[in-house]
Amino acid sequence: MSDFEKGFKTLFQNMELGAYLQSADGSMVDVNHAALTTLGMTREEFLASCGTQPRWRLTGESGDDLSPDQHPATIALRSAEEVHDFVVVIHQEGKPAPVWVNLNAIPVRDRGGAPDAVMVTLRDISQLRRLEQAAAVTTAEREREHKQLQLQHVQKLESLGVLAGGIAHDFNNILTSIMGNTELALMQLTPGAPACENLHRVERASHRAAALLKQMLFYLGKGPFSSEPIDLNLLLEEMAEMLQAAISKKATLRLESSRPLGLFSADPVQMRQVVMNLVLNASESLRNEVGKIKISTSQKHYQQEELAEFRGSEELAPGSYIRLSVSDTGYGMDKETRARFFERLFPDTGRGLGMAAVMGVVRGLRGGVRLQSDVGKGSTFTLLFPVDEDVPTAAPTTKPDGEPMGMGPVLLVDDEEEVCQLVGAMLERLGYEVITARDGHSALGLYLQRDDYAFVMLDLTMPVMDGEETYEQLRGIDPTVKVIITSGYSEKEVARRFEGKGVKGVLQKPFDMDALRKVIG
Repeated sequence: MSDFEKGFKTLFQNMELGAYLQSADGSMVDVNHAALTTLGMTREEFLASCGTQPRWRLTGESGDDLSPDQHPATIALRSAEEVHDFVVVIHQEGKPAPVWVNLNAIPVRDRGGAPDAVMVTLRDISQLRRLEQAAAVTTAEREREHKQLQLQHVQKLESLGVLAGGIAHDFNNILTSIMGNTELALMQLTPGAPACENLHRVERASHRAAALLKQMLFYLGKGPFSSEPIDLNLLLEEMAEMLQAAISKKATLRLESSRPLGLFSADPVQMRQVVMNLVLNASESLRNEVGKIKISTSQKHYQQEELAEFRGSEELAPGSYIRLSVSDTGYGMDKETRARFFERLFPDTGRGLGMAAVMGVVRGLRGGVRLQSDVGKGSTFTLLFPVDEDVPTAAPTTKPDGEPMGMGPVLLVDDEEEVCQLVGAMLERLGYEVITARDGHSALGLYLQRDDYAFVMLDLTMPVMDGEETYEQLRGIDPTVKVIITSGYSEKEVARRFEGKGVKGVLQKPFDMDALRKVIG
């Protein structure tokens, strides 16, 4: 053995990295101490394991057995190129835990340059893989826990939605009774009587309660927002008392309305929440100190360059806009706070929609928002809403006192006694004879007894036989039956359910005489 060969053998045996030499015919030439330690074998066991009856087998990362042709040593000999970072799992007889190793195969060439052997180095990565697997298990457990929490959250929301739907049904019936009886009482009083103003306040409060209930149902996914012409000045005047009660006692609220003002299409519940949130935010900025909050409205035709400073879903088009401004004399904001203001939920007390949601409402209405603020100089929020030229100015509604608008019998079907009494009184005031039924079965029996009903007013939510099933049964008896559906759910949602089924109209609870007249036509 030459000195070079002796030196190589010494170096080979003392390498910290495990290695073995394999000839081109597959026989093992040598193995070093580090490799035997990694594999947990003696030299004799290793050489014997690579014979005709191997005591180990190799699998890839996927767990599939490797054939001899797939071994990195074979690949290196065949291609005459090095093979790097080939991960295999070594399974040995009598040892329960497999060994993960990272292999590198380097061809050893003869004097002519052809590979006649290969040196395979191996690095034990078992501990690393166990740590990775443990981390993966921990991550998977965290993901499962997260998904479980999400599922529980969804289930809670669904339960809350079901509960809210039931509460909404009963609450809408109560509000229908309050609003209807208040309106009937006003009709029976002499205009200007001392009790009239008190009843008007009850009427306004019940309308606000109905709007609040509608908002709650929207957030629980129980009813989409509607769209109707908005008179911003009227909306603010109706909210003035409520806004004053909501802000700090040290704050002075002033409303400056510009007239005339055009109309724009929006949901009144959303708009009330937008206004309320802006005013609450202004109140919070005063930090419980004496200050002023001003709400102003105006209408202006904006040029393109004037709209550049407003934020919206897209570039705002030049045109006529309704402008709502809310300003305060509070602490104000620095540049950094202004930059991220619409990404946060304000005010910090958690009241209101949050400014991010305000931004969402404005974008949905194709409008824009501008924030002007400096530290120590207060803040001004300016919202723009495009004037809808196609929306006609709302004409004042006439309320003929006691003037009949129809005649004939009406079948009124509702499981709530108070609602039956109230709506019955409203229909009688409009000139109709009212026959009531408390459930669907009774309604079918009463409808069969006569053929001169002007129409049927049918509640959608009833026990035993609901309004939808009752309606189908009525249509089976009389395909020409005229039915008005009453429900506490969204009018649009109910209309979609009965689209194409010949319903005369849909009346959303709570409703007043004006809404009743309108749906009867």
